[in-house]
Amino acid sequence: MLAFFVLVYVLGTLASKEVLKYTSHDPSIIVIDEVAGQLIPLIYISAFPLPSPDKWWLCAALPAFILFRIFDITKPFPASYFDKKLLNAHGVMLDDIAAGVYALVFGLIISLSFAHI
Repeated sequence: MLAFFVLVYVLGTLASKEVLKYTSHDPSIIVIDEVAGQLIPLIYISAFPLPSPDKWWLCAALPAFILFRIFDITKPFPASYFDKKLLNAHGVMLDDIAAGVYALVFGLIISLSFAHI
């Protein structure tokens, strides 16, 4: 799965570089950056068994998506830095990757908090 993430990052960076020749920074037509960011928590949680595998989307995928969207919209540091200061294809990709890392970390904190209940 890590190889798939790296492939998405490389392809996303190349695609973003081309699109940025004709548009403004981080245009909404580029969505591969969202895919790369969302992959971070999903790759991690897919490696562990869930209490209810038949409800994987409800127990893991949906919370990961919601957390990712919260951090993608609010852009806490360093996502805000990548979005505002790194005005190139890597900036397009890295702000969403930072949001994905935040989603992973906060998802783990929430999961561990409820593990003992």
